[in-house]
Amino acid sequence: MIWNISKKEFLSSLLTFKFLIGLLLCVLLIPISINLSLVHYLERLKIYQQESQKYEKEFKEIYVYSQIRPTVLKKPEPLSIFISDSEEVLGNKVKILLGQVPFLAEGSATERENPFLASFLNIDFTFICSVLLSLFALLFTYDSFSKEKESGTLATTLANNISRDRLIVGKLLGHVLTLLPIILLSFIVSFLVILVHRSIEFKIEDWLRILSISLSSLLYVLIFLLLGMFISTLTSRSSTSLMIALFIWVFLVIIVPNASLFLSQSLTSIIPKEAIDKATKNLNEEFGKKVKNFEEKLPKPVMGINWLYIGGIDGQTRMISPKDVMENRRQLNSFSEPLRIEYAQRKYAIQQNYLNDLIRQSNLTKYLSIISPLTIFRHIASGLTRTDLESHLQFIEKCKRYREQIINYYMSKNLFSSFAYFTQMKESEMRTADEWIAYYTEGKYKTYRELESVTKGNFFRMFAEFKYGPIDILKHLKSYLDVNDILRFSLKNENYIDTLQRISIDLIVLIIIVVILFSLSYVATIRYDPRYQ
Repeated sequence: MIWNISKKEFLSSLLTFKFLIGLLLCVLLIPISINLSLVHYLERLKIYQQESQKYEKEFKEIYVYSQIRPTVLKKPEPLSIFISDSEEVLGNKVKILLGQVPFLAEGSATERENPFLASFLNIDFTFICSVLLSLFALLFTYDSFSKEKESGTLATTLANNISRDRLIVGKLLGHVLTLLPIILLSFIVSFLVILVHRSIEFKIEDWLRILSISLSSLLYVLIFLLLGMFISTLTSRSSTSLMIALFIWVFLVIIVPNASLFLSQSLTSIIPKEAIDKATKNLNEEFGKKVKNFEEKLPKPVMGINWLYIGGIDGQTRMISPKDVMENRRQLNSFSEPLRIEYAQRKYAIQQNYLNDLIRQSNLTKYLSIISPLTIFRHIASGLTRTDLESHLQFIEKCKRYREQIINYYMSKNLFSSFAYFTQMKESEMRTADEWIAYYTEGKYKTYRELESVTKGNFFRMFAEFKYGPIDILKHLKSYLDVNDILRFSLKNENYIDTLQRISIDLIVLIIIVVILFSLSYVATIRYDPRYQ
């Protein structure tokens, strides 16, 4: 009996205009979105590969230890072709610095008030799929009972001793069978598009994740099928059912996600990014003053000339100078670099509060939109594709650990207080200012003071006295530093089981909604009495 009811519902829906429209729209729009996402993914992958080569080259072509400031990249996620990748809005690049704990990655949305909200409601495969399928699920079921009530066939059906249990299960199964060809055909065409490109390969675990997304999408569609049936059990006119169904669809799919985004920003206050930047700037200035005060207490060099000086941000220095200048730099580094790390932690304490506010606002958006099956489904899909906020925060956390490993490397070799931190010259190769002058003038002047008195301190006249100039400095520019013993960054993705555990609450919520809607539809069907129609 159930099969006969299902077959009847399936055939009656199969021959309708709305089935044809639904099939055409899904088969056209969903594969097109996959194709566009695939092209975009390949572009991002190409950029990633180019940047990886660039930063790898920079890392290997360093001369001194102070230049160890690697740039970490997050590889684009292949499964991001199904849902927008968080790196597009949250960034995928982190520069490892002593003076800054990894905080926000570089990305196109980092200038937003809250970049963590930028990932909500992106137009992608999952969004198009969930919007279209939920709409068609309601359009196929809104008149499941109300149409038969209007025509009087429902009363006749119930008069033939057909179990109401079998009736509701049969109708539900029939509608599932109606949408199943649309879903399967859309996914099949999408996978064919992926296979035609032959530029992306999925691992076994990736296929498990894709299968999980497909199953969760069926669960999502089932919610709207049951919602449409429940509405139909409560009304006597198909037109009334349609109006209510469309109103609820607009509310759940469009209004709730956008309203939750607005409400979360209205209900929570976040310190402006400008205030955080100002606070960190003040700490940077305080750090600079302490370093300057320490430097002023150091013995003044006889000749404050650097034959070679290459400075950079975050204490990156490479120099060749008279011995007393080099000694001053060594003492300065032994003070400034640990202090730099200390101030980085103080800055991060401020930034951490700001970061927590951003995460709290993002979580509030999620909780406020929990009544929307679309939002829940997108959370599940983004988790399965490793493109959600949690995956991004895991990346940032691993960058923080990598920075700590770099710092431990410096500490274990006592590099901050060594000459090797900023120069390739060995201490035995260093010369005093007077030795440099005697060497470059071939003994004409024995000391720097003697040369200074003759030239009246004019640097151009000083250099004119050099017989051949400090060109032999180049011999101290030795080969690149051996970086083989420096730990490299490695990003290990979250495994499938851990992901399932993380999204289990969302899955349970969807299942609970299905059970509730089925129960409501069942009770309404059981309590229906044709005599009081």
